[in-house]
Amino acid sequence: MPPEKDEKTEPATDKRREESREKGQVVKSREVTSVAVLLAGIVYFANFGGHLGTSLMNIMRFFFTEAAVPHETPGDLFQLLHNAGGGIAWTIMPLLGIVILFSLASQIFQFGFLFSPQAVMPKFNKLNPLEGAKRLLGKQGWMDLFKSLAKIALVSYVGYITVLEAWTYIPHFSQMSTIGFLNEFMGIGMKIALRCAAVLIFIAAIDFAFQKYSHEQNLKMTKDEVKQEYKQREGDPMVKGRIRQVQREISRKRMMSAVPEADVVITNPTHFAVAIKYDREDMEAPVLVAKGRGFIAQKVRDLAKEHDVPIVENKPLARGLYKSVQIGQIIPAEFYKAVAEVLAYVYTLKNKAA
Repeated sequence: MPPEKDEKTEPATDKRREESREKGQVVKSREVTSVAVLLAGIVYFANFGGHLGTSLMNIMRFFFTEAAVPHETPGDLFQLLHNAGGGIAWTIMPLLGIVILFSLASQIFQFGFLFSPQAVMPKFNKLNPLEGAKRLLGKQGWMDLFKSLAKIALVSYVGYITVLEAWTYIPHFSQMSTIGFLNEFMGIGMKIALRCAAVLIFIAAIDFAFQKYSHEQNLKMTKDEVKQEYKQREGDPMVKGRIRQVQREISRKRMMSAVPEADVVITNPTHFAVAIKYDREDMEAPVLVAKGRGFIAQKVRDLAKEHDVPIVENKPLARGLYKSVQIGQIIPAEFYKAVAEVLAYVYTLKNKAA
């Protein structure tokens, strides 16, 4: 069966894609961003986890040591809290920085550099319960449910397997020092994080492919939309045709106005007619000022007769000039001799008439 008129079957045009991008409607997967944040944490803790732990322990030791000392005023206690909080903030600032950097990199990876004011404008239709129900029960809603269940199941399985592998070593933790216990605990946590990252990367790849497919489906256009956009971009074919017709009429009138000023009209005699003008003082060579075929050729001949412009029959020359020379162009060198003979003949007739 033929597709319905309003069925979106046509790929999106470049204009449609640009408009969608300006609105902030691009291929974007939250799973890719989540994986990037997780990888940022793994990279930071793998390289600076020990330094972070030491710094936090020093801050807490300082806080509890100072807190045990009696303070004379509430302001002193507030200053202590301020110093401890500031120290913690500065300590975790590099972690926040690398998380933000990885998050931005994931956005650029998905849709490049983009700032869309329309995307941050509040959309009140999202508050509509019916619209919310449609999103939940649509393809995107089912995909989100599948991702959530898959992440819970896979991450839980990965954590279970990793803890099960380390289960035989857990009883020995009680015999370790605090630093040794923390190192072993961090090692298990890092192994769980790396395995979870591998699982989430797989889920993110599937989600990104799905988001790209959904985005392309949403961008598709109906045949009527494509036609309307073409009209807006190129103009209505009927209007363009009318403009071309008017332009031809103006050009034809301008051409006909040059026939009375011509020195000679060379004819086929019925199929072609070309008008030649030559001014020895202003022109390097003769110029074709008008030409026509069929009905236009007849109009050129009639106008030449009306203004006493000589008409000379020369079939090969008329046909050659008509096909080779455009209006306003000088005569090519290959026609010089033939045109010169015609002009000489015309000048002879004029001299005899004078």
